[in-house]
Amino acid sequence: MTALASYSTGTVSVASGGTTVTGVGAIWSDANARPGDILQIGNFQSVITDKTDTTHLVIPPWGGGAQVGVAYKIWQVSPQRFAGAEAMATVNKLVAALDAREIPIVVGDDETEPDPSLGRREPDRNTADDRQSVGDDRRGLGFPRNLQGVQAARRL
Repeated sequence: MTALASYSTGTVSVASGGTTVTGVGAIWSDANARPGDILQIGNFQSVITDKTDTTHLVIPPWGGGAQVGVAYKIWQVSPQRFAGAEAMATVNKLVAALDAREIPIVVGDDETEPDPSLGRREPDRNTADDRQSVGDDRRGLGFPRNLQGVQAARRL
């Protein structure tokens, strides 16, 4: 049986009923502590709901009494650690960037502005004639097939 991965550098403090755990000597990076991991102090455990910075964790109200400068263990069992979770987080960031129009639009050497119709196609316009002019784009993104000679990228 494989042992669970854990992190336990430094000490922690939390008030009775408190929702913030403060670490001293701890460096809670994404590799060490993530939402969904389990914080254990003595015989009491709590799910980590958020990590505000490298020394503070957010948990539901702590039921293990006040703890000051004590040893702890973070059991690294968050669903975010399993296959696909990191890819999904990256997809969420990409979708947010698309929504915020932070993705650059590539234009050719002889163009000064991107074609405003690119990426904004009507679902019924994806015909064989359309695909021939902009590439076989079954996703409806409308990206040009040939991007050779690209000189500039501009934001919308």
